[in-house]
Amino acid sequence: MITTITDYFEALSADEILQEPAGKWGDSALLDVLELFAELDDTKRQTAVLELILSSPDNNIEMVNYEELYDDLIYTYINQAHYNKAAYWTFAALAYEIRHHNSLTTIQYLKRALIEIYLGQKEYEAALQLATRLLQTNPADYWTHNTLALILPQANLTNLAIAALERALELAKTDDPDGIRSQLQSLYDTLTKTAVSPPPSIHPKTRAQFHAALT
Repeated sequence: MITTITDYFEALSADEILQEPAGKWGDSALLDVLELFAELDDTKRQTAVLELILSSPDNNIEMVNYEELYDDLIYTYINQAHYNKAAYWTFAALAYEIRHHNSLTTIQYLKRALIEIYLGQKEYEAALQLATRLLQTNPADYWTHNTLALILPQANLTNLAIAALERALELAKTDDPDGIRSQLQSLYDTLTKTAVSPPPSIHPKTRAQFHAALT
């Protein structure tokens, strides 16, 4: 006998969860279902519940941290290399953030995720163009440089990662409130000792604009 929301959802498959009408269940109540599937280490059904919550018009911001749920869903799909789904939910998260909070920090964080997605899709020009715009918008944000240093080598763009780190280390000499300089230096030391594979083809103008944004 099904007596609770968790009992109900535990009897469903991931596909069946996605067929549930968005908004039928309260978003805060679905957090219990998320917790259940996390405890069961059932990523597939946990992901389906995340999609169900984030498709809902409920927007119960007093009880639900939607930014955190978007982050969980986006990086689940990135880690699974489901880049189209990751892109869809990143754009949804950006729209939500701009409408409800408009936090520059969160918007930049989501755009950094989008860079990683573009790299995963082998959309190298789009990735670097977005990275360039981020650097131009906030040239002193060394978290962007740090992220680029972590993700660009995955696309054999190690030389660009090193260039981003060199700039970040310069910035951290005079302003390092987050204590990130030692992390940047360690990453720099690692990358400069790493054998570099042939990079993908990037238009010279795109490379030049990226380097210009680092100065």
